[in-house]
Amino acid sequence: MMKIDHEERMLDILFRRIPPERLLRHVREQAAGRDFFAGKEEMRRIFLQFADTTLHGYSEDEQSLLFDRLDQSIQELAEEFGTQCSAFLAPVSFTLEMLTLQGGEPVCRSSQVLRWRNAYHHFGQDLLVCAFLAYYDMKFQIRRDNFAWPAVLRTDDRILRQVLEEGLAENHFHLNGSTQSFSLGWCSLMNNPLSILDLPDKFSSLLQTVASRGPQDNILPLKERLTIAALVRSILFQALHGGEAREDSKTRFNWDYVQSFSPISRAAGQVRVLQEGYGVKIPLPEGEWICLDYALEGPVFQAVKDMPYRALAGERSFLYRCFRACLQNEFTCFEMDLLHLYLSLKTAFRGEMIQVNKQVGFKNFADYQDRKDLAWDSAYRWEACRMALNAPLLSGTVRRLEARLTPSKTEEQLLEKVSLYDRGKRFANQPFQLPLSREESRLDLESHPEEFQREPYFYVLHFPKRNDDPLAPPGFFLPQCRHAGLRGEVRLWAEVLARALSRSPYLCARIRGIDGCSNEVNCRPEVFATAFRFLRHFQSEPPSSSGLLGSKPLHRLSASYHAGEDFYDIADGLRAIDETVNFLEYQRGDRIGHALALGIDPQVHYQTKSMTIILPQQNYLDNLVWMLYRGRELGVCIDPQQYGIMQREALRLLQVIYGRAMEDNHWSVTLQDYYCSMQLRGDDPSLYQAERKFKRPDLLFQSQYDRWMAADTPKSKMLEPYRCSRRIAGMYYYYHFGDAEKREGQKPISVPIRPEYILVVRQTQDALQRYLAARGIIIECNPSSNVLIGTFGEYGRHPITRFNNMGLCSQPDGACPQLHVCVNTDDLGVFDTSLEFEYALLYRALSEQADEEGRPVYNGKRILRYIQNLREMGMQAVFPGVREDQGG
Repeated sequence: MMKIDHEERMLDILFRRIPPERLLRHVREQAAGRDFFAGKEEMRRIFLQFADTTLHGYSEDEQSLLFDRLDQSIQELAEEFGTQCSAFLAPVSFTLEMLTLQGGEPVCRSSQVLRWRNAYHHFGQDLLVCAFLAYYDMKFQIRRDNFAWPAVLRTDDRILRQVLEEGLAENHFHLNGSTQSFSLGWCSLMNNPLSILDLPDKFSSLLQTVASRGPQDNILPLKERLTIAALVRSILFQALHGGEAREDSKTRFNWDYVQSFSPISRAAGQVRVLQEGYGVKIPLPEGEWICLDYALEGPVFQAVKDMPYRALAGERSFLYRCFRACLQNEFTCFEMDLLHLYLSLKTAFRGEMIQVNKQVGFKNFADYQDRKDLAWDSAYRWEACRMALNAPLLSGTVRRLEARLTPSKTEEQLLEKVSLYDRGKRFANQPFQLPLSREESRLDLESHPEEFQREPYFYVLHFPKRNDDPLAPPGFFLPQCRHAGLRGEVRLWAEVLARALSRSPYLCARIRGIDGCSNEVNCRPEVFATAFRFLRHFQSEPPSSSGLLGSKPLHRLSASYHAGEDFYDIADGLRAIDETVNFLEYQRGDRIGHALALGIDPQVHYQTKSMTIILPQQNYLDNLVWMLYRGRELGVCIDPQQYGIMQREALRLLQVIYGRAMEDNHWSVTLQDYYCSMQLRGDDPSLYQAERKFKRPDLLFQSQYDRWMAADTPKSKMLEPYRCSRRIAGMYYYYHFGDAEKREGQKPISVPIRPEYILVVRQTQDALQRYLAARGIIIECNPSSNVLIGTFGEYGRHPITRFNNMGLCSQPDGACPQLHVCVNTDDLGVFDTSLEFEYALLYRALSEQADEEGRPVYNGKRILRYIQNLREMGMQAVFPGVREDQGG
């Protein structure tokens, strides 16, 4: 893992590890006139109580010295401004090394990119940037009104930026997860405190570990934490305005929180007053005018009103002014403590929406992803659209953007969903024009579909995966196949999409591809095989509009699929990638999302698992058989002794899981037979349900969807002998419909990992890489997402250079397959990043790689050449539109 410096660790203690409840107790005692804290020594005591949560490996004496070092740097800054010592000088000291200004905009120093990423990922950029700007502007007497800098800072590397400004493509961008979810949610809660009442059901558990050192740290309910934050924000905001608006802050806190019968109602009342007195109202597309944030005052709003991040400017302005008030001795000690409490509460809630808990795996990410829009009300939906679509496209670097949406159950719902974002994007560009009604606006979009052929953004529908359906009870008359419920939903989504594309030139212009997303551990690509084949081959002539399509057939949808991102074993992920390409009938230019199993270092991965993996018996059997037989097809040479070990284990598992079925049917099934049955999994299981044998769909009476239940391509003709074999087809039947077999297969098995097995996995990775490269399959790499979900932990260990190293080395590496890769963000709101910063992180990680003697591994010019190569491959990976697909 990346090294964390002392200053960052101490900031972590001050603003993240000390529970807000401990700070609240201190504030309440002060408000009641019982100021029992003895200044620095009391803060030292609290600091040391929680130091062990971050300062691992340091004795208490060493931790005390580290506190003294922090205090010394704070005193130096305090003397510079003639102000009192405060915890808020700590982030100033920390950021002076990392940040600078270019053209008045804060940027990150290129040499500090990795350190900056690690720091802001935990605290949020606004806390650190506002502290830095408050110091900088005071020192140089700068007056600041523009608070709409990018959500993720750019770097000061002008050469790198020149390369990126040639054009980037965002090819993996989950739209609903790619806005500033936390920042918008916080703004919404602070400006509509009554909505806090609905949150406990949505945030039923905490996702990050909370430290406690006694009853004084007992965690308050989320509702109360956020209510306190809203009250404290209103108190500090009024304190900033001084004069008649400024009452004694202790009295206000006592009245609003300690003595109030209903603090949340009190907070709501205070916010309404501030919105009326200070906040600027903005229009929504339906014609309503709202106040997004009372802290978004007139002068600030005028400076940022046309910018995509304008909704963030109010909170940033508020924090900036609070930091300046601390530096200028305009805040009392009590108000400084209120600000510390506010930032602690905010950081704690941020940790429930931004993935900072250091847990790996997709399930942990999914817990965060599911919360992305739970904290804001509908008024912020348009600002979310503004940030998600406008911000990247106005960044000066992003030229193409592929926005991913979930499918719909009806054509009308699909049309409404797509047009909703297009209307929001258009309104964001022209926010103060007289808005049309929803129906008028949508009709306007649909009547000019040709305009959207020129838009730099488009949509891909991603079908979500989920865990398998519960096992059917014993004796059930018609046992269900694996994922029976999901298969039905996938069919519905696919048929709705096909009909919608047939009838709407507008949707033809907007939707370019399909994808399978979400948790893949217990949902194999086979579930989506029929739908993908159907949609990839589905063609019709939609009614022409303005000559968009003319008489030409609808272009085929391109395909992406999340595979090899999360897995029980690397072999499990490799098998999922191979099944994706074969069952979904991939073509040149189609893409695999993430594919971490294809490139991560097996030795590092298995060490994180203590050289032991745990997985269901069915998965382990399938993995062993796939490596033995598919590995041979790919050219993998397994050591005979290791081959024998794997073969014996596979035969044992085959007997354990399917022994009774083989005995009942008098079958003698070999591992080769079982591997052949695995290749039938791209067929729809309903074709095998009757009499445990294959029954081809009746092409005269079946729908277009049914015709693709069985693969029907030249390569699939090789499957005919397997389909006709009662033994092989029967094994496929029991895989899906054998209740006892499924129950036995679900039982977990613990497998020790030996060096010989690691070598086989490594060889299989290399062989599958070569296979995909020859097929022209593209890998979607998402560095921050991969670092946080995967097990390798560092940007410098990302497998992208193992996939493709063109330009990095003086001589092309024959061992590298030079796969086509592209760099993307995935869910940038959850991972708190941007596409430009993803490139900067890779650039810096490569720059810092050193050999055993400490010398740089890569030359700077070669790294830039490599970044240029990545940029170009990203642009080439963009899914074609109607005209592009037809060569028009």
